Amino acid sequence: MYKVALVLTVILLTACGGEGGGSSKSNKSESILNIWESDTTDTILDFRSVSLDSTNWFSFSANSITCSCELNLIGYEDSGAWSLSSCYADHYSDNEFCRLLEDNGRYNVSNSKLTLTSSNGTETYHLFQ
Repeated sequence: MYKVALVLTVILLTACGGEGGGSSKSNKSESILNIWESDTTDTILDFRSVSLDSTNWFSFSANSITCSCELNLIGYEDSGAWSLSSCYADHYSDNEFCRLLEDNGRYNVSNSKLTLTSSNGTETYHLFQ
């Protein structure tokens, strides 16, 4: 379960991009393009600069290892698919750790809750206040 939480947390921690695509929601609590807080850990996920339907290169730290990956969010602000791929570490010896974080799944936003699902499990987040 730790790997699930780590993978899903890493996906959303720091993404770069421009304006989002897909359908736009007028209610900010129903959009993935917000700041989310984990229901089970102290993780904060900031999607505000993520671009939907395109590749977002980003870097993040996990277990004191800095990884850079491609993040794709394909779909709409309230639902769609995510993938994390092409991960590598800033130190070559840590590359295997970063590659283990590569995964994909689905996301859904409803009632101010973000749910991330993959073959490794499900994680939920609430809108950061």
